[in-house]
Amino acid sequence: MNIEYATLSKQILDGCLSTKPGQRVWIRSWDHTLELASDLALASRKRDLEVLLTVQLEDLWLHSMIEAPPELLDNLPAHIAAALEETQIYVYTLGPRKPIPWDKIPVDRRGSVSVWLDARYDKSRFAEGWAKVARKNKVRMVGIEATLATPERAEPMDLDLEEWRRGFCQVFGCFED
Repeated sequence: MNIEYATLSKQILDGCLSTKPGQRVWIRSWDHTLELASDLALASRKRDLEVLLTVQLEDLWLHSMIEAPPELLDNLPAHIAAALEETQIYVYTLGPRKPIPWDKIPVDRRGSVSVWLDARYDKSRFAEGWAKVARKNKVRMVGIEATLATPERAEPMDLDLEEWRRGFCQVFGCFED
C-alpha cells in the first residue's frame, strides 16, 4: 500500500466520512487514479465496508462525448441508478487526466459533459438524475480534487506540478510530508 494513499484513504474514510462497518461504498476512479482507488478499496475492506469499484477510461469517456447518441449521454442509465440506490457512500476521483478538449466536443454536446456529478456545477440531465437519486437515498459523496493535479494539466498552465500537488494536499490534508 502506498503510504501517501494510505494517509489519504484514512483521511477520507475516517475523517471526512466517519464510515461504519457494513456500509456500502462505491469508489469510482479514472484510469489515471487506479492505484489510489485500489488503496481506497483495500482500506474500505479493512474497515468491513462493502466495496464496488468502477473505472472510467479517459479515451472511452472522450469518444462517448464526441460520438455516442445524445440520449446515452443525457440520461442516467437504469443500472447505474440501481447501483447508486444501493450505495451509502460514493467516493470519486476527479478527471480526466488531460484537460478536456472542448474544441473536439461538438458544441451541442458540451452541456452533456458531467464531471462533478453535482447539479450545482453540472447542468446536464445526467447530473440532475444522479443528484435526484443520491439525495433521495442520502448518499454521502466525496470527490478527490487532488487527482486533477496531473502533468498534462500543469504544463499548459505553467504550474510546477509538485507545488500544485502540495497545495492541494495542504488544503485537504491528503498526504503526509
